[in-house]
Amino acid sequence: MKQVHALLKSTAIRSTVPKQHSTSNAVRLLYVEASINSKGYYRMILPSLELGKTAYFETRIISVKKWDFRQRSMTMTSGLFQEEEVLWADYIIFPMLWSDFTYLLKAIKGLNPNVQLVMDIVKDFDAGTNANANEDHLFHNICLMDLITVSSENLLAIYQDKLLMYEECSDLEMCVLPSLISKIGYEGLSQDSKSKDTVVRLGVICEEPYFDFYDFMFPVFRKLKEKYKDTLELIFLGSKGVTLLGESQEAYDLQITHHKTVSFLAYFQTLQSLSLDILMIPLSPQFNQELASTTRFLEGAAIGLPVIAPLASSYAEVIKNRETGILVKNFKDWTANLEELIESPEMRKRLGANAKKIVWEAHSYNTQTLQMFCDIFI
Repeated sequence: MKQVHALLKSTAIRSTVPKQHSTSNAVRLLYVEASINSKGYYRMILPSLELGKTAYFETRIISVKKWDFRQRSMTMTSGLFQEEEVLWADYIIFPMLWSDFTYLLKAIKGLNPNVQLVMDIVKDFDAGTNANANEDHLFHNICLMDLITVSSENLLAIYQDKLLMYEECSDLEMCVLPSLISKIGYEGLSQDSKSKDTVVRLGVICEEPYFDFYDFMFPVFRKLKEKYKDTLELIFLGSKGVTLLGESQEAYDLQITHHKTVSFLAYFQTLQSLSLDILMIPLSPQFNQELASTTRFLEGAAIGLPVIAPLASSYAEVIKNRETGILVKNFKDWTANLEELIESPEMRKRLGANAKKIVWEAHSYNTQTLQMFCDIFI
């Protein structure tokens, strides 16, 4: 993550402003308000760093900041922009704007009528859980855009249907731009951090307190621990494993190893250091699983981890069952497939190797995937 640390430092200083006229024929992309979290990393920071290396694009980010979990909405103001940056840009790419930014967007267009305004959509419009989120403001801002990029086909369909209600958006261009991984996140990581002991480490990555997930899965974990005892270690990253009844007594009995949520700057190093043998991705049944980000699979597969995830989810789009991962549908299915993975190091190795190969070939920044950005912005 050295390049991300450097970017964070340089944007904080904000000392160099691009000139209005560039000698390059490259398309100029200006990214706005990138937070150091998963969404900011995959949707703004990586595209800026990776595309900026090519001859096709020049890139710049306005404001890279560490994510504050207490602040759920953007605090962007007109003072965030400098005139030279607006005049320099061919495209200005915003995250989802939940507040009224009409004045700012029109002011940008007034200063540079040729600039194309882009909003990057990463979640459903009814998922704005903060008090300042406003669906009407979001769609009014969308209608002032020239282009919308979305992270999945499912999101594209949802927003296309919703925008039928807005006549002023009838000519709005929308396209899918999936999240990609990069070697930038894995700089400096050891190639082999697996422990040499006989314990199988089952890791669960939890970003939210999915109460119903824990209520559903703790019987699975209990059954596995009763069968494999000390040869199985359960590792939770980012959650204490709380059920609807509060702090789970089952979690205590199961001797789950808990790791607190870490800064995204330390996330890849932490994931590698856990020496996992299996990565399990939880999704709450109450959540729209078809809209879940698939980056957790990409992250695990990138370091050769076999991943197990729900079948009825967006993970079915990126995992080929029993070839690059495992897709499961119910209690019996979870238990049976986890037991098979625990008991078969050969299967874990095969799935992890297959997944690692496919994600670096098809889901990373390379010559083939660069064409997606060229098709959209050039």
